[in-house]
Amino acid sequence: MTRIAILAFALVVLLISVSAYIRLTQGGLGCTPWPDCYALLGHDQRFPIATVLHRLSATALAILALLLIAGAWHQGKQRGLAIAILAVTAFLAVLGVRSGGLLLPAVVLGNFLGGLLLAILLGWLVILQLTTRPSNTAVHVTVIGVLLLVAINIVTGIGSSAFYGNAACLDLLDCGMLHSPAQLSPFTALALDATEHAITPEGAATLQWWHRLSGVAVAIASIGLIVTMLSSQSQREMRLALIIGLLVTAAATVTGLIAARNGLPISAAVVHSLSGLFLALVLLRLLRRV
Repeated sequence: MTRIAILAFALVVLLISVSAYIRLTQGGLGCTPWPDCYALLGHDQRFPIATVLHRLSATALAILALLLIAGAWHQGKQRGLAIAILAVTAFLAVLGVRSGGLLLPAVVLGNFLGGLLLAILLGWLVILQLTTRPSNTAVHVTVIGVLLLVAINIVTGIGSSAFYGNAACLDLLDCGMLHSPAQLSPFTALALDATEHAITPEGAATLQWWHRLSGVAVAIASIGLIVTMLSSQSQREMRLALIIGLLVTAAATVTGLIAARNGLPISAAVVHSLSGLFLALVLLRLLRRV
């Protein structure tokens, strides 16, 4: 069951990466001249290799989810987690029928949030299979706090991407007029202007602003977590995991700052999209160990 979980986790990371690549490319991130080409959706773009890879990995993932259910029932443990993994996989399969509707924010939100949730569930299953839970320590509360900040950063980032909130931010500290995100409707397709660029609705820029602020908060909280663990009797393995998490945070921060000013190559943008997932998994492993 452990090998199946590891393989399924690798497949879902591949699935998220390919989905992010297609979304970012069709959204114009990394295009030139930046940022004039951003959110230009009127032209036809095809990604045959990425599309085939996406469908093959999704099919294989569905088969592995069924095998995980069988393995969980056979071993008599983690049955609830296996059911949740199968349920999210089925949800993504149903949503995949509408995956071409990039102008409908609900589709983008469902795809990316569902994919990240599935990756976290599979990652947690792998962690449960490979580690045991020792006694609780004072680091526990700090790890949970950082994990909540990471969740906020991920959700606001995906929400901003779904509504092209970055298009309203002309500079690192300038996102124009801010409005309440409550005005956003994920079930209303985005309109196109005369130049075939997606029109950013009111409130999307606020999500982008919250995403940037929460990113700063995550970086500061990660440093605080390192200080807390260094002052405690933490195991060397835990400190190494935290250092890896800090490096992931630094990479996400740097790529985010560059994207805010100059745009990014697609590969770097995909790494930025995955950084929140890997940081969350590092924190979950720490949570399991403490």
